[in-house]
Amino acid sequence: AIRGKLRDAANNRTTCIPMVAPIAFSHKNFLIDPYVLGVLLGDGCIKWSVTFTTADEDLAKFVAEAIPSGVRVKKLNQKYSYGIRTPPGQPNPIRRHLKFLGLFGKGSGHKFIPEEYLIASIEQRVSLLQGLLDTDGYISKEGVIQFSSNSLMLANGVADIVMSLGG
Repeated sequence: AIRGKLRDAANNRTTCIPMVAPIAFSHKNFLIDPYVLGVLLGDGCIKWSVTFTTADEDLAKFVAEAIPSGVRVKKLNQKYSYGIRTPPGQPNPIRRHLKFLGLFGKGSGHKFIPEEYLIASIEQRVSLLQGLLDTDGYISKEGVIQFSSNSLMLANGVADIVMSLGG
């Protein structure tokens, strides 16, 4: 039971629950930049190839700058589709690493955030969350940030990241 007054004479709250500070994990060296992984988990297709969809050209440029050298972002025939490609005959390190993480071949209902990204540095987790929200997030009329996914594992991973950042 709560003891004491919860409001003062002016009806202001007299108690509060402090916010939890973000958990500080160490910085990790990832082959796939956390923001890029967020984009691929959000609006990416990683089932047969490595592509993503966006109407935001700045997002596509940022992805292009964050992928390893020798890999490029290529505009595809579909209006808002981009592929992450290597020259013919060259292995695609993004695709290979997605396989290593157990993500390549997963449809939208089976995507998840790999454990090592869940325990990355604060900055890396924020970057991953930014990629996810830039693709599958929006702000409601009430100003509430929302994330939508048909993958329960991905939704739970997003909740884990938000909570680990103090949300």
